[in-house]
Amino acid sequence: MTRFVRIIIFFLTLFILSGIATSATLNEPLINQSIPRNLSEVVEVPDVQSILTNPTQYYGKTISLKAVVSMTYPEKKQFNMADRVGCSLCTAKNAKNSVIISYAGEIPKYLDIIQITGEVIPEKNKGYHINATTVKK
Repeated sequence: MTRFVRIIIFFLTLFILSGIATSATLNEPLINQSIPRNLSEVVEVPDVQSILTNPTQYYGKTISLKAVVSMTYPEKKQFNMADRVGCSLCTAKNAKNSVIISYAGEIPKYLDIIQITGEVIPEKNKGYHINATTVKK
């Protein structure tokens, strides 16, 4: 085989393989579009108070938040998170100092300190909630 033919075969192989790789990512099903494809798309939120102070700045964004579970509602697949301040906020009367988290997986236990990743979703006439995609202890 001549050198020229080998070079052509080499480039054709590269071209075909790059096409296969590209079409695989383009045809990939989008199961959950809210899961960020790039970690730089996740906004690190320092505390619950940051969300409570200005929730609209987080609407539609994927956030990461570490806080304490202040209330649980397993039947609704929800729980509340509050800042970790001796957990004096972990009472029903202080629910306004927490954020509501919806999660399809196992609901964490009361007073667990967890890290969540999820999207802040505005609700009609009810403020907002966070739809968690991951919950880690």
